[in-house]
Amino acid sequence: MPRFVILHHVMPVFAQRASHWDFMLKSQGVLRTWAMEELPTSQTVIGCQRLADHRLAYLQYEGPISRDRGTVSRWDQGEYLLELDTPERIVVFLRGIRLQGRVELRFELPADSVIQANRVIQPTHHAAAGLANQGTQRWTWSWKPVESSAMDETSSV
Repeated sequence: MPRFVILHHVMPVFAQRASHWDFMLKSQGVLRTWAMEELPTSQTVIGCQRLADHRLAYLQYEGPISRDRGTVSRWDQGEYLLELDTPERIVVFLRGIRLQGRVELRFELPADSVIQANRVIQPTHHAAAGLANQGTQRWTWSWKPVESSAMDETSSV
């Protein structure tokens, strides 16, 4: 089974970004990564941002990040089953130390975006804000826990 990790990323006081939790899924030699705005809690939708893929070393790493980008500590880790993976939605079943259950990530289009010929066209004010140029993608993260006895039943999924 592929592995996942959730790291608590504490940013330095001078950083432009707030401290957050990095949710990482091992996939095809990299860690697909989302920065969650809040600590995961059951059945709560959390805003998150898709980040660039990270190195596999972060599955085990805890400590300072180069170039004064803060420190990370492992909050949870484990294995996952991939149930769905589309450009707009990812569903995984986590078997972690703290989290067990189904996690759903959903891509959120800005309210004023337009889809033309299967491409998202964003108004120019998004580009002016630097969002389009940074490749920023807004997602939501939700977790529905299951009890350990129910997890045994999913092992054949």
